[in-house]
Amino acid sequence: MKTHIRKVVFSALNRVVQTEEEQEISLKPDEVLIESRYTCISAGTELAKLTGLQKIDFPTCLGNRAVGRVLETGDAVRHVKKGDLVFSHTAHASHVVTNDFVCKLSESLDIPSSATLGMGMVAIVGLQTSGVEMGDKAVVTGAGLVGQFAAQLLEASGAKTILLDPSKGR
Repeated sequence: MKTHIRKVVFSALNRVVQTEEEQEISLKPDEVLIESRYTCISAGTELAKLTGLQKIDFPTCLGNRAVGRVLETGDAVRHVKKGDLVFSHTAHASHVVTNDFVCKLSESLDIPSSATLGMGMVAIVGLQTSGVEMGDKAVVTGAGLVGQFAAQLLEASGAKTILLDPSKGR
């Protein structure tokens, strides 16, 4: 199957380009082809990589949280089918092929904010491992997406929560 793919490529430090190409897609038995609808930019992680704070090899296609529609599945895939709305850990691209984490979603989540589900997952793990209980006091440092989700989850769990950020813009 030939597919027209658009993706965001980090070509060097502080340099981003959008590419477009026709690509022949041939799925392995355990792979899924997804047409992305929404992706989530993890500003902290992606900024760290783009500016050199976190070392990576260039060129690279970043991103790891997306919501899209399954276009095709390999013969061994049983957990999703063509047409399903899914959340996946995939790059910022119009189409992706993956055999990593792919989870079917409710049709009611076909909205842009659903791409932030992965950030919520990170925040929930923080809450679960913190040992915070109802009535405790908690401080969350970092008011990015994960920090905001963590603070909201802590409040919903009954903790008195303070959200701080060293960045004046937040």
